[in-house]
Amino acid sequence: MRWWIRALTPWIALQAAAGPVEFGRAELDRAIAGRNLKLGAIRPLAELSAGVKPEAFEIVPWRISGGDLRGLMYGLLDAAEQIRATGRLAQTKQEPQVPIRGVRLELLNDEWERENFHSRPFWTRYFQMLARSRFNRFHLAFGVAPPHWTPPYPYLFSLRLFPQVEAAGAPAFERGRNLDTLRMIAQTAADYAVDFTAGIWAHEPGEPIRGWNPDFLISYTRAAIGNLLAECPQIRGVYFHVQPGEVHQSLLRDAALRAVGEAGRRVVLEIPKQASSEDLPHHAKQRSASLRLVDELPAGRWYPPLDSFERQMLPVLRSVHASPYADPDFVRRLAAGVLLGGAQGYEVHAPATVETAQSELFYGVWGRTTYAPGVSDRVWKSGLERRFGGTAADVAQAIAAAGRAAERFEGAPLETVQMLHRAALEAEQAIARVKAKLADSDEGWNMLESDLYRQAALARFRARSTWAAHLAGLYHQTQHDSLLYAARNELRGALRAGVDLPQKDLATLGAELERFEDLVRRHEAAGAPAQPAMVWPVAPPRPGLFHVPFKLGYAGKPLSLVLNIWPLPGLVSVRLNYKHLPNGRFETIEASPRAARFTIPAAELEQPGQLLYYFEIVHAHASWRLPDARAGSPVFVLRIVPEPKAEATPNRQPPR
Repeated sequence: MRWWIRALTPWIALQAAAGPVEFGRAELDRAIAGRNLKLGAIRPLAELSAGVKPEAFEIVPWRISGGDLRGLMYGLLDAAEQIRATGRLAQTKQEPQVPIRGVRLELLNDEWERENFHSRPFWTRYFQMLARSRFNRFHLAFGVAPPHWTPPYPYLFSLRLFPQVEAAGAPAFERGRNLDTLRMIAQTAADYAVDFTAGIWAHEPGEPIRGWNPDFLISYTRAAIGNLLAECPQIRGVYFHVQPGEVHQSLLRDAALRAVGEAGRRVVLEIPKQASSEDLPHHAKQRSASLRLVDELPAGRWYPPLDSFERQMLPVLRSVHASPYADPDFVRRLAAGVLLGGAQGYEVHAPATVETAQSELFYGVWGRTTYAPGVSDRVWKSGLERRFGGTAADVAQAIAAAGRAAERFEGAPLETVQMLHRAALEAEQAIARVKAKLADSDEGWNMLESDLYRQAALARFRARSTWAAHLAGLYHQTQHDSLLYAARNELRGALRAGVDLPQKDLATLGAELERFEDLVRRHEAAGAPAQPAMVWPVAPPRPGLFHVPFKLGYAGKPLSLVLNIWPLPGLVSVRLNYKHLPNGRFETIEASPRAARFTIPAAELEQPGQLLYYFEIVHAHASWRLPDARAGSPVFVLRIVPEPKAEATPNRQPPR
């Protein structure tokens, strides 16, 4: 045998063994072996099926069908989980609710990179975890913390047209190693059916870059992106972080768009939503480039502000700043809320600790719950059960409560404060139950315990500082001394709870407390008589609300919506807030609670599109919304379609 044939044979065998379906088969075979079952007797047929949607799968006891290779891998992984749990296969059918389920990992420090960046075993474990968790997109972000990797190109290669541009501390050997590593990461992602996106977060070179001239920023960037895509064929997307402004817009149009359009394959160019412009789709079409906008959600939010919804000319991806503590209820709400307004999916920021029990739970909850929101909690608790045994349920409850403590609630101040205190209490109680069962020497739990206690303390701080601000506002309105004392006591409690906060936040709160201490001293020095305690109004219970939404509406026809409410005492009014997405703002119609019927004029529904709407129910001492954003979607979504001509009648109402 010729030497080159002998050298190629192991490489060909390795390539044949790599891939998402092979990974799924290996997981299933291990599960069968772990149950001491006969492989030939139970191993089902695995096949692609045109009758199954992309990324979906269907399992019957003798066959696993996938809509594509990714879906078939998910089916094999699900079968492996069933075998581990019960020793047999049950009929199952799942399909993704959120099309794009992504995670962003930011390169921020040399210490983490020295240990993990060049490690093939680390990336193999990481992408296996993403595949098991049903993530299908991975964003590796370079240059988030300048001057580190700013920009990344000189750390990866030297360009023939710009040989003078180089990074200090990155000689040819180091550049070659970095580029080989990037190829390895992108290829490993593809082996587990994860689309790899390279994030370029900074473009003007930092101090370590030598031989730079601002005059060739555009030409250098275009050549560098083109070379990056040629050297790493498994890159499926490029995130290009630009801002509004002529310099960045020129960089986008004349460098990034051109380089992506010339790649010779489909590469999606992603940019921040705020950097988009009306002529951007035209420029992308001219350069044969695929574009996607990335919309950053505020921390703790699971859907964008309703006023920000608009008709999108380009696909949108929501970027989610989430707590590293995974609350399944929050993620289930996000699975519906992130798609409002026509978005394709989300990317969540990865926790700083990648390989811990906490992070495994984070990925499992986020990926599995957004792929199939109805999936059993046991699916993503299995890792905790292997790590913590009989205490896994309490550990999961503590982590979920810490996640709720980090969420940004939208409600009345008292309601927000109560929810924060409740989340902190649930976390503290769950931690106490775990401590009673686990040995003090469990280092993994001890590290997690300190993080959870810190999160509970932060929730207490937010609750008390929020309530102090509310009481302070009431005091300035009423000058009632009981509010003055109560606000001061809440500020004292907030400072006791917030010992780990940044010094800037503690200093601001300390100055506010000192102001109230001074008000109390002046009030007592004046010898004013004590006022009777304030009587707080009792919050009324939420009334019964019943509304049956239509499935769709007809363009150019009025739409009547009815809300039934009981009981009625104390209700002041009912409002319908609606927005037809081709239009720019929410409109409001008000009605009496006794006859809560609303008609949206035909003139406001002239075009096909989406109608978003919600009801506000106003009481003398409270208000409510339907739908309740904390229980599901913040709005009802109704498709407006052209009316079928053959069935058109003057008073025809759309189907419910």
